Amino acid sequence: MHWSKPLNPVETFLHAIDASWTLTTPEPVVLRVLGSAALFLQTQYSRGTKDTDVIEASDLSNEVKEHLRAIAGQQSALFQQHRLYVDIVSQNIPMLPNPPTWRSHDISTVNFRVEVLDIHEVVVSKLKRWNSSDRDDARAMVEGSHVSHTVLVECFERMANDYRFTADCRRLPKMAERLNELERDAFAMEETVFELLDDLHY
Repeated sequence: MHWSKPLNPVETFLHAIDASWTLTTPEPVVLRVLGSAALFLQTQYSRGTKDTDVIEASDLSNEVKEHLRAIAGQQSALFQQHRLYVDIVSQNIPMLPNPPTWRSHDISTVNFRVEVLDIHEVVVSKLKRWNSSDRDDARAMVEGSHVSHTVLVECFERMANDYRFTADCRRLPKMAERLNELERDAFAMEETVFELLDDLHY
């Protein structure tokens, strides 16, 4: 007998969205998931019980955004049932390498296809805000052996190089400090010196 893997809460919520979907599109919508939800979908990691969590999504048409907000936003019936909601994130909010790395995540939905942000890039994006949940998520990815130190540093450097000459360059030194904190506390490694940040002017 074949036993399928049980769905985690995020996957269950995505299936509920699929069942409520009424928008007709020529092709299935690509729902790109980033933030913590991308970690929950790619690993067995869970922070435990919370009253509310957010499915952050990006790169959607206005029509699709409005439909998602109607059926799965913070005021929706699905939110009341699952304590999850979809938040549409502006492309410019998470600081990611360009282009970001999206990985297909097949959960057999009919109306949309799910893609998740690469785990290393999720961790790098969390360095911008770095609240307690961000730190917990990043440490859990290191402690669960879901990220490589070398790849994480390379990912940060690619992102930093993309943002060096933008208004957001002022955020890079603090993000580097936070990555150094992760190196010390989670990887138990020496801090990386990011020479590409030495000539920043802002």
